[in-house]
Amino acid sequence: MDQMLLERRNESLLKPELAENAWQRWLLCIGTLYSLLLIPVWDSALVPLMALSAFLLACYFGAARQFWQDYRKVVFWFSLLVALNTSLSPLPVRAGLGAVYLLRGLLLILPAIVLMQVTTPEQRSRALSGIIAVASLVASGLLIWVWSSAENYQAVVVFTGQYFGNLHNLASATAMVLIAALVWAWVSETARQRIGWLLVAVPLLVLMLTLRSEGTLIALCMVVAGVAMLFGAFWLRLLAFLGILSLVAALHLLYLYPAEGQQILGMSLGSVVQRVQLYEALVQAWQQSPWFGWGMNTYKYLPVSSLDGVSFIYPHHIYLEALFSVGVVGLLLMVLMLRALGHAVDWHYVRRQPIALIAFLILCYLAGKGMTDMKLFSAQTFSMVALCLGLMSRPANIDRAV
Repeated sequence: MDQMLLERRNESLLKPELAENAWQRWLLCIGTLYSLLLIPVWDSALVPLMALSAFLLACYFGAARQFWQDYRKVVFWFSLLVALNTSLSPLPVRAGLGAVYLLRGLLLILPAIVLMQVTTPEQRSRALSGIIAVASLVASGLLIWVWSSAENYQAVVVFTGQYFGNLHNLASATAMVLIAALVWAWVSETARQRIGWLLVAVPLLVLMLTLRSEGTLIALCMVVAGVAMLFGAFWLRLLAFLGILSLVAALHLLYLYPAEGQQILGMSLGSVVQRVQLYEALVQAWQQSPWFGWGMNTYKYLPVSSLDGVSFIYPHHIYLEALFSVGVVGLLLMVLMLRALGHAVDWHYVRRQPIALIAFLILCYLAGKGMTDMKLFSAQTFSMVALCLGLMSRPANIDRAV
């Protein structure tokens, strides 16, 4: 932690000329970090507006030119993926729309890759602190309403669906802001600051637990494992790796044997049974087109999305959704595209830079959440991935200064 604090202080010496265009830099900082933490509540928190502002300001600071210089392979793999997927899909127009969602998300790497270069540590610290504090106040207000409706939990489900898309979206946004608050507490320079940030985190933690999103709790286990993998000794990293394997195995054994799981746990697993039926239908459909899939964003328009007369927008498992949508060949192209997108990720930098650490832990969260509740081919999901990978990449100008 001392090394992380030292890097935060040293970084302030890198760019003394940042007094120019101060308000543009402030808006870039706020828009990027706001989007990172609140993308799950996309519409209700006006994230598209903030993300668009951050993107335009990033272009103003030359991010488009830098992207073309450093990320040409991303363009190549993306173009190849889209060309194959749309041309071979039974619903090419819908698959093309899915490609647009993918592109919208990937473009948010632009503000992420210039944020550290054109803003000061003080700007980033104040912006993130303000966002966390306001989110904590909002969480406190929501807690008051939720507790007043505790006798009718269905009212909470309806309310969150009406204003936040669904309950899981709000739980994810709360968990991501909670991660940022805990990291901020960890890197605080004084005990008073640390206690203050822990108090700010309390309403976020209580709201997240009150919403009863099991997928969120599973995802937070991945976050804990991510911390151990990044900072722990060898034995702790090995233990964390085995813990991740055990968690994934246990979850999918539950999917395979829901009846036995209900007996062992002594509780109803109705949603798990429903997910198992969705997954079985998804795998059967994938087997009909295993190499190139059915097309991005086509799931909800095909018969496979209907179960007992109810149509689902997405299959609640991003890894199976990837196989179904783009097939084995498309999945390989996606891996190559994401590898190119994260080619500048520096793990030493992630360990030393608090915002990069927050981005990594959010990526861990998404990896866990994707096994239960998320939709893959949406602007929101790829926006989060692009922002995280961009913020985890060490800027070139910081390399030169160091």
